[in-house]
Amino acid sequence: MISLLEIAQSINEADDDKYVSIGFGRFKLKGKEDDDDADVFVKTDSGKYVKSADQKSDDDGGKKPEEPQGGKLGGSDFDRDGGDSSSAGPDPDMKGEPSEVEQAIKSAEDLADKYGIESDIAGNEQGLNRVNIGAGGEYEGDNQITVNYDDGKYGIGIQGEDAMMGPIGYMSFDSKEEMESALDKILGNEKIKDALKKGDSLEGMKDEIESLGKGGSDEDDKKTSESENEKIISSIEDIALDIYGGYNVDSEDSAIDDGQYAVISAADSGNPDNEMSVNAFPDGNGVGYGINVGTGHKMIYFDSKEEALEAAKKLLKNSRIRAAMDARSEETLADLGDHAESVLKSKDETITINGKQYKPIKESGKTINVNLKEKYDRIFRSLK
Repeated sequence: MISLLEIAQSINEADDDKYVSIGFGRFKLKGKEDDDDADVFVKTDSGKYVKSADQKSDDDGGKKPEEPQGGKLGGSDFDRDGGDSSSAGPDPDMKGEPSEVEQAIKSAEDLADKYGIESDIAGNEQGLNRVNIGAGGEYEGDNQITVNYDDGKYGIGIQGEDAMMGPIGYMSFDSKEEMESALDKILGNEKIKDALKKGDSLEGMKDEIESLGKGGSDEDDKKTSESENEKIISSIEDIALDIYGGYNVDSEDSAIDDGQYAVISAADSGNPDNEMSVNAFPDGNGVGYGINVGTGHKMIYFDSKEEALEAAKKLLKNSRIRAAMDARSEETLADLGDHAESVLKSKDETITINGKQYKPIKESGKTINVNLKEKYDRIFRSLK
């Protein structure tokens, strides 16, 4: 199989036929070598021709212009052979104004250093073009924050447990200052900083990272069941599609607030007893979370949205629960409430979020308002 490096080299060799040397490592397009107004190019270490910062004619006294930096091939999101992409970067001695890519790289490295988080310059066949922040996972980019400049905008990407699948979240900014402000808030958050230093998963922190990047703060605006359900619906759609065979996710109107909640079912199920819902609901002065196993049947409660989402993922991967939802067994999902609790309580399957282990089932008598819980149970039983 031809490698990306070989592809890049073949492209560069084709470009060699388009340019003519005018001395001192500078080039012009073939046929324009005698045109003083023609653009002057230099060749990077990777063989790519880029416009030179020095556009003086070739008779300027013989002083060799500065060569552009950042052209070496490094490890990439597409190259998982363990190559080290951190050995090269923008030349600190480069004269003139740095490019936007170099500015993005420097800003990201400076902020990572500020918070004591490791960072690596990375790239692809086009050259070094981004910074990966965090200890990461098994491969480059996994569980890291990435910073780049592309298509006229600065960007911050959130990489999940498999960066080859693309970022799980991405924010773009019109200016370097906006990007720096967002990245400073993200890296300064204690929970996110700790996860990046340890290489823990960022998948359960996507919403918080995006909130900080878009102008939020560590002291989040007061959560509401409506806003939390919006986030749950978005996350559940990704989870349901990831499960073997895929499941439908519908947004149903809530009977206890003005929002909607997520209902998961097999295609053309039509049987509420085989539907699973994941909900946020008002709980005193805060928000509670629950999974309804079979509409109107077993409710399982959680302390956080992240716990509920991880529990839903775990349940949907259970073969017995899938068989019921798919109508491939005599049992319905409504019959499996106790089994669902057992799956979530299983000793060797504790839910892990950001490197910490949680018991998914809420301890009885804690945090849930009893009257509200009874009311909530009655509402869902009435939907049956």
